Amino acid sequence: AMVWRELRATWHRLLFFFLCVAIGVGGIVAIRSLVQNVRSALASEARSLTAGDVYLRSDQPWSQEARGAIASRLDGIPDLAVTETVDTVTMARVAPGSNGRAKVVEVRAVQSAFPFYGRFVLESGKEYSSMLLDERGALVGSEVLTQLGISVGDAIAIGTIEFQIRDVIVTEPGRQLGGFSFGPRVIIAYDALEQTGLLDFASRAERQILLKVPEASIGSLVDSLRDDLGEMFVSVGSYRRTENRIERHLGRAEDYLSLIGFVVLIIGGIGVWSVTRVFVQQRLRSVAVMKCLGATTGRVLSVYVVQVGLLGFSGSLLGVGLAQVGLMSLPDSLASQAAEATGFAVVSATVTGAAIAQGLVIGVLISILFALIPLVDIRNVKPIMLLRSGETLQASPFDSFRVALGGAIAVLLVVVASWQADSFEVGAYVVGGFVSVAAVLHVLSRILVQSLRPLEGAKWFPLRHAVLNLRRSGNQTRVVLLAVGLGSFFIVGTRAVQENLVTAFSLELRDDMPDMFM
Repeated sequence: AMVWRELRATWHRLLFFFLCVAIGVGGIVAIRSLVQNVRSALASEARSLTAGDVYLRSDQPWSQEARGAIASRLDGIPDLAVTETVDTVTMARVAPGSNGRAKVVEVRAVQSAFPFYGRFVLESGKEYSSMLLDERGALVGSEVLTQLGISVGDAIAIGTIEFQIRDVIVTEPGRQLGGFSFGPRVIIAYDALEQTGLLDFASRAERQILLKVPEASIGSLVDSLRDDLGEMFVSVGSYRRTENRIERHLGRAEDYLSLIGFVVLIIGGIGVWSVTRVFVQQRLRSVAVMKCLGATTGRVLSVYVVQVGLLGFSGSLLGVGLAQVGLMSLPDSLASQAAEATGFAVVSATVTGAAIAQGLVIGVLISILFALIPLVDIRNVKPIMLLRSGETLQASPFDSFRVALGGAIAVLLVVVASWQADSFEVGAYVVGGFVSVAAVLHVLSRILVQSLRPLEGAKWFPLRHAVLNLRRSGNQTRVVLLAVGLGSFFIVGTRAVQENLVTAFSLELRDDMPDMFM
């Protein structure tokens, strides 16, 4: 009841407190939700990156021993499906008598059952069918047409035979994201590759067997095949490996970006500390009255801690709403570009349950941790303060309880930062860095205030009183310098990282990059 009375009487003074928490939590929830939605969309399509449940790859022709070992392991597995592919790098040439151009391409020969998962998207809009590859048909990447100066229906020579271009590939299953590519893809029938002469002695080709098996059999099958084929130059894996890799990379991005949201919330926490400090000074007479009526320090402190917790929770809820609005305001083109680039479903633009839970917990924790230091000054309020009008709290030169509390809060901040970064080391670095910068800014603020003391005798009235106010009792000079300094430090640091990343990408994407690496 006391908390509710205090909130009704002082809500306008605590509005800034409320907004500091809301903005920080909104940043964390929006960032985590966005990355989690991307990760979920990609992980759910992981099978499309391998086109099967289990794959076996080798750069050697399949030996009878290897095929026998594979067949023995697959015997008895229900609902089994098998298909094979061969990949090789070669030259595609315009049919004789034309312009004589040639282009390095990646040829993939596939059987009729390919792919088990995912689908081809063709430029014509037609559904993919293995019949498109019958009678020496081929599907090609758009770069083949552009660089060879031909069109759909024309013929290209691969090896010793010619293929007719039936359609253009827009997206293709079984081609993993981020892989190195020598050139555009050309899809042909599995049997036609033998006729090209590209698989003769000393040829370089990767052979792949794709399996479609029940989910429960994947783990044991992969382990047993690895044991059997470990010495035959055969690599065995499953779609789960791709899914885990995607989750690992996006998890790192999520943790890094969430740390940025956490830093924003820390800066908001400084605002919480400042507001609470002023609020305590304004409520000294109320605290003194409660103590006159018999309230203990613990009871009074509990009122204000609960009040801070409720404000932090309410601000966190507002932050969740801001995060949802922020995600919904993302341009539709962003999601459509991501879908076009990956061939996957459009990423959801809603906040996730996990992000909401983290945002609420962190928002309340940060609110209470940053408000505790000024709140413990309530211990020093005496009932006699009612008889001493205008008296303010004076901090003792050394308060062991405040020091111990500050240490405990620093440890808890390290725990929260480690939770966000998924690394204790990173969390310790982040909090240690902030503490170091805060200490430097504290020293600089004292130097600044002292260096301006000669101006206290200035003849110009506004300047004289402005300088005097920097040192008056209860002023916010150091708090403002700390908040602005940490904010500037954060902005400059993040901007520097961004510029370095853009520079690195620019070097890799410059126009004079070679077409092939040997």
